[in-house]
This record gives sequence, C-alpha cells and structure tokens, in this order.
Amino acid sequence: MPNYWMFKCYPHWYRLRESLAEFPKADTWKVSRYRKRIKAGDVVYIYQSAPCAGVYARGKVRCDPCPAKDVKDAPPTGNYWTSKARQEQQDSLPAPLVLIDYDWSTCDAPVSLEQLEAHQLNKDNLPILRIPRGTNFTATKDQAEVIDELIAGARTLQPPMPDLEDNIAELLKEKVNNICEVCGIQVKLPQGLYCEAHHLWPLGGNPSGPSCEGNLIILCPNHHRQFQYGWMAIDPDTRKLRSTDGERDGQPLERGREFDAECLKHAWERYGGSAGKSRAKSAHPFSPDTERWARPVEEWDEDDWMTWDMLPQNSKAREDMAAAHLARGRTPRVRPDEDDPAE
Repeated sequence: MPNYWMFKCYPHWYRLRESLAEFPKADTWKVSRYRKRIKAGDVVYIYQSAPCAGVYARGKVRCDPCPAKDVKDAPPTGNYWTSKARQEQQDSLPAPLVLIDYDWSTCDAPVSLEQLEAHQLNKDNLPILRIPRGTNFTATKDQAEVIDELIAGARTLQPPMPDLEDNIAELLKEKVNNICEVCGIQVKLPQGLYCEAHHLWPLGGNPSGPSCEGNLIILCPNHHRQFQYGWMAIDPDTRKLRSTDGERDGQPLERGREFDAECLKHAWERYGGSAGKSRAKSAHPFSPDTERWARPVEEWDEDDWMTWDMLPQNSKAREDMAAAHLARGRTPRVRPDEDDPAE
C-alpha cells in the first residue's frame, strides 16, 4: 500500500514551472526527511509555495531514496535554480534523491491554495501548509483523494497564473542594496550578495497577506530565522524592534522604510506580542516551560516534531528544550522513525 507525500518547492530558489515545461514527465527530488519511509511506488504531490501557490504535479516514486550517482535516467534540471550559489548549495547537501515519474503536471493551471482551503485542506490539517520550511511532508489517503478530484478539474477551474518574474521581493532586495534591515550587514558570497525576504503577514494564509513592499522586510539568514520563530518583531506603535532576549529592544530599523500598518499589527499579534511577553517571564516561544513543550516526547505529534527539527542545531531554544527533557529522562534528539530528520 503506497504512502502519500507532498514535496514543497520555493519559487525564489527553483523555477518549477519552467522545469515542468521542459521535463513534464519526471524529475528528481531531495529526501531530507522520512528517508526510511519514502519508497518506490509512493504517491507524491509537488506543491509550490507563494507566489502562485498550488499543486503543480503528481507522480509516483520510481526508486527508493539513494545517492544522486545511483539515480538512473534523471533529467538535467540543474539549470532551473534561481542562482548558481543556490544550485551549488543544494548539490553540496548529502541528502539522497528519489526519481518521480509524473502522471500529471501543469505550468499554468495548478490546484491552487485557495482550492485546497475551500475543500478543508488548510493549516489545521495539512503539514505542508502549517510548517513554514522543509521539503518533504506527509499526507493522508483521504487528503490525496481530495487533491486527485481537484486535479481532475484543475484545467477548467483555474485561470493562467501571473508571471513569476514580477517578484516584488527581488525588486526590494535591490532597492535596499541587499542589506539586512535589522543589523545592516551585507552578506557577501563568491557568487554575489545574499539576503532573504520575510513576509510580516504570510502569503497564502486565510486570509492571505498582501503582496507589497510594506509587507516585506529584508533580512540576513540569522535574523530571518528569528523573525520566523517569534524571537524578534517590530512593535507596531513605536516601529522599533523587540526581541526575546532584549538585546535589540528599541532599536530602529536600518533603512527607516515605511511598513503596512495592518501587516505590522498582524505580525505583532502572531509573533511580536509573545516576544514581548515571553521575555518578561524568562521564556521564549519554544520554552520547555510552556504548555505545548511540557508534554512528554511520546505525545508529540507531527507538527511538534517538524517544529523541533527546524530549530537551529546550536540555538538556545534547542539547547534549553533538550536540557529540560533530559532532566525528565527524555531525549528529543531525533524522531523514533528517523535516522537524520534535519533539513
């Protein structure tokens, strides 16, 4: 009996639609999670995140996860990474690959995020929508049947998607000269300057945040992660930073840009409010003292394990949680069914 999976593609990293246009029948995908559970014959749905979020392909795994050199008949899809640096980074990762034979794919008529949510496939029950980062996610047979039904009508239900080149984030990066708006650092790589865009109000939600400069902040990788996990936020009243450790409290942003007031409010209520309150009680969003993380490891669900796996290996949050659970005789280092769950 096959397992069902959803693999996520990020358009700012990889040009999925262009790849599907040239290679609509098969492609290789990295397996950084569930490498002991993903097997030949499993069904995989390829999901692209915002902008233009939706399911773009469906197929079956041809072979069990294996090193790249052992994958036969793999198409040469390396040309579709958005930068040489990103391609080299992916090539350096030790994660095994699977070859997926597509029985359906599309460049301009996906099963959209709105369609998924309209059929009760949302952040409450679909891990790929609930967890902000990662590549390999689980799905149930019932969820797969809903997606299959939507695929059957996708070409008549969905209009052509807009051009991905119209990317506000990339334009804003150029505008701020690829400088982190928190620390002012400009990350320089041999291949060029590098920074990341963070949506204060995430796109693709229900409701979704607006696609505009006022909903974006340009960050270095470290501060992007801190914003994502609520360790740092912008106070909507003062327009200055707040952080769980208090280190950057009251600091103005580097560029002094204007942000959308509703986006700031949404981010503050979702992350920043807890950032301000948690420091007062010497905790952080992933503190083992919170109700969620005080539960025994045996009671952790898929969402809990994914969140744990995404914590930076040397972060204070991970160290504090590990120490607290070890003191209780528990070891949340790896999943019971995973040899190396880290991305």
